[in-house]
Amino acid sequence: MRYFIFQKVVKWCEHLKNKENWIDFESEISQVIQNVDELYHAYMEKDGDFYEANLKRCKEKLPGSFLNYLSREHGIGNLISIMMKDLNRLIGALEIYIFDYIDNWGRIEYYNPDIDAIHPDAILSFNYSDTWKRVYEYNRGNVKYSFIHGKAQSIPYTFNMDKCIDKNQMVLGIDEYLPEDRRNKEVEFIAFKKYYQRIYKKTGNEYKSWLAEIDKQRKDGRKQENKLYIFGHSLDVTDGDILKELIEHDGIGTIIFYKDRTRLGQQIANLVKVLGSEKVIQYVYGNNPIIEFRQQKSRGKIYGSTFEIVSDMVKFDHFYKYKGGDLEDMISKFERKIEEKDLDYFCSQEIVISLYDSFQRHGLGKRYAKQLLEIADSLGDRESIAKEPIQFKHENWEYQDYDNSWGCDRLTKNLSKL
Repeated sequence: MRYFIFQKVVKWCEHLKNKENWIDFESEISQVIQNVDELYHAYMEKDGDFYEANLKRCKEKLPGSFLNYLSREHGIGNLISIMMKDLNRLIGALEIYIFDYIDNWGRIEYYNPDIDAIHPDAILSFNYSDTWKRVYEYNRGNVKYSFIHGKAQSIPYTFNMDKCIDKNQMVLGIDEYLPEDRRNKEVEFIAFKKYYQRIYKKTGNEYKSWLAEIDKQRKDGRKQENKLYIFGHSLDVTDGDILKELIEHDGIGTIIFYKDRTRLGQQIANLVKVLGSEKVIQYVYGNNPIIEFRQQKSRGKIYGSTFEIVSDMVKFDHFYKYKGGDLEDMISKFERKIEEKDLDYFCSQEIVISLYDSFQRHGLGKRYAKQLLEIADSLGDRESIAKEPIQFKHENWEYQDYDNSWGCDRLTKNLSKL
């Protein structure tokens, strides 16, 4: 079985490389929480001098807005609830952006050939969006999904943000920062931690049943290769508990994709924090290595490439999976491309024949036959200097009919004799 962790970076610009205009939410939240946690326990000591000393130190590290809540006269008893409310508002704003812009309006311009080459049985997403499904599901079977940090959904925040907070299922928190002897006793800031939010918001833990399935296979003596593919994940310790559970599970080999040498160095360093240096060395270079680092291939453009029209055709052939409006949009796109005679979109004569064959099987062949034939002729002139027409094997378009017989549609067979 092929299991797949996927975290898509939505947008990457030159000016973001050093996070000049970007906030690492989890890191920033963790820094604030840890400082306020120290101040909270200093306050609980009831020692004025001790508290003032910690307050002075924390003021140097915390945003200015916090100073309104940190005087001893006002106390900090309500500060935790204020911070939690602010965090939920941040998560709500992020949800609006992801659902309304990324999922519904954002145009995804590139695809990853490595991701497209994998046909996973299950996907564990650390994202909040449906990017993989939108781009790569076009030629997959039944794929199981688990959104470990929740999924952005449509919630009318514009009417009242605070009343909608409880409906939000997205996890945006921090890793456990307390030493083992304190973490089960000091729970004042537990609501900010990822593992708590996962439990409280009941986000996806389906991956545990996938691991149980692997265990059952091994117990029953069924030999099956299980692969874990990791894309776009920094392997940061904030997700270390899940990464460790998956990578170290018996019967799973892990392939970690990296973009460039700099990213590879960061991933190795982060993995050491999660697993420890000895285990990383053993898992990568031991007698039976279970981790492989593999460099990603260059991304490809979706629009104007074979990827675009092939994915459109597969979606059209599986129109029953889509809502009526989606199907109408799909047909409208085909009609627009045909009217425009967009040769970059249709790519090759073989693609045109395949599209015509698909139209034939859905009762639309005669409607577009003449125009598609003209496009195929134009592509032939562009593709080959030779005057003789290219001959295709009509067997390439054979399909199984309702009576279980195999064959190529008669009109498609004629079109293939270009």
